[in-house]
Order: sequence, then C-alpha cells, then structure tokens
Amino acid sequence: IFAVGDIWELLSRDMQGKALMCRSRPYHNGVADYLASSVMLLDCAKLTHWRAEAQFNELFDFKRDYSMWVQLKYEKRDTIGLFEAAWNDFDRLNANTRLLHNTRRRTQPWKTGLPVDYMLADKFKLFPPFALINRARRQMFGDYGLLGRYRRHPDRKQEQFFFGLLRECVDQGLVTPDMLRDEMQRNHVRHDVFEVHRPQLGLEHSRSTARRRWPPRRPGAPPSRTGRRGRTGRGSRRRRAPGPRAGRAAGLRVAGRPARRRGRLPR
Repeated sequence: IFAVGDIWELLSRDMQGKALMCRSRPYHNGVADYLASSVMLLDCAKLTHWRAEAQFNELFDFKRDYSMWVQLKYEKRDTIGLFEAAWNDFDRLNANTRLLHNTRRRTQPWKTGLPVDYMLADKFKLFPPFALINRARRQMFGDYGLLGRYRRHPDRKQEQFFFGLLRECVDQGLVTPDMLRDEMQRNHVRHDVFEVHRPQLGLEHSRSTARRRWPPRRPGAPPSRTGRRGRTGRGSRRRRAPGPRAGRAAGLRVAGRPARRRGRLPR
C-alpha cells in the first residue's frame, strides 16, 4: 500500500464515536458486506479488548477463524465506521486516490516477468472443483509448478508511480543499487530494473546487469539450450542493401560455408 499524498486528512478525521473505520468492498469473495481491514483508522482507547499475541495464538490453535478476523466479524457492527474508497484504492490510481493498494499479486509492478512464487488458495467458492485441480497440480509439479510468471500491470501509471517512489529512495540513499541487485538475485525484484527503468531510477546502466537472462529462470531450473530468445531464425537478421562488392562477397561464403565458384572448387 503506497501513499499517493499526505494522509493527515485521514489521521485527523472525526471518527464520530466509532472504534475503528475502514472501507467496504461489497461482494468481494462472495461476501455481500465485506469489510476491508487492510487499511484501518483505529481509536485505541476503544479497542482495549484487542490482544494481539493471545489472538494470534488462538488463530494457530484453530480457535479463531482467519476470514472472520480479517473481515472484522468479531467486532460489533455499530462500532465500525466507513471511509471513502480512495483511502484504500484497489489497483486504481486516479485524481482521487489517496492510498494505492496493489492487491492483485499477479500484476504487482515490481515483479513483472518473474516466476510466480505464491501458492493459490485451496478453496474456491465460485468453482469448487478448482480446489481439487489445484491440489493435484501441487502434488505433481510442486507448489509453484505451472503457475507461469507475473504479468505486467495493465495500468502504466501505477508502474511509473511505483518506480517514481523507488527513485526517491535511491536518491536519498535509502535503497542502493547493490540492494536492488541482491533482491534481483533472490527473484524479489524484476530483473530488468536497470534497463527498462533506468531513467526513472537515475542509475547508470550496468553491463553485468544487461547480461542477465530475461525472462529470469526459476531457481533450480536447468539452463536453456536454445540460447537467447529472438536471436535465432532468418527473420531476425537484418538484410543490407547490395553494394558494389556484393557479388564478390557472395561468391566467397554462402550460409557460413565456402561457395563453389566456377573453376575454383571441385564438385
């Protein structure tokens, strides 16, 4: 979740006696009155019944349901207020957005092209047989098998916004090129950061970075035998216009082998 602007307006808001505030997300995951707790404004004096350590222990002891917890089902509904969607905008960036939430993991801008490294949920209410298919896939191909790669975010503005924030961190020395390279090695950050987003990051182009394989290979996967993509085949070679010595050059070599010229090479 990224702050697009100053959030003092949210922090100084009159909560009108509510213990907490969040945004609604109707019919998300099939729940009509879904409340998104990913961004909340809390009045701690009215939440003295919250015990983080004890309640987390209840979660791992299977005494507390995770879905009900994150949807605030354990709280009294009249103690919950609602604020505008702009304070928790899900994958939408416009003039009204105050907090941008890149909630779709498949299109998170910093992981484009990397192998997917998160596990799908075992439950799927809209199509229950999908859960059985997913379990079979995990048993046959591993946790991340056949999941493909992270896709590019459909909104270029959100991609540019993220790398603009990263540029600020680089300029202030909070993030260094070595830190980025280390995260690239771990497949936490897309491997074309220095090439595609060099102007936004204000970094010099690194020759060692340019040699990185793209798209990156999944950790532990065998090396490719085909070499770089897009470099094979006749269509990838640029044809030059024939010059005055074209005939002479063509007589010397054809397709990488010595050509047969009349009277020079035996048949």
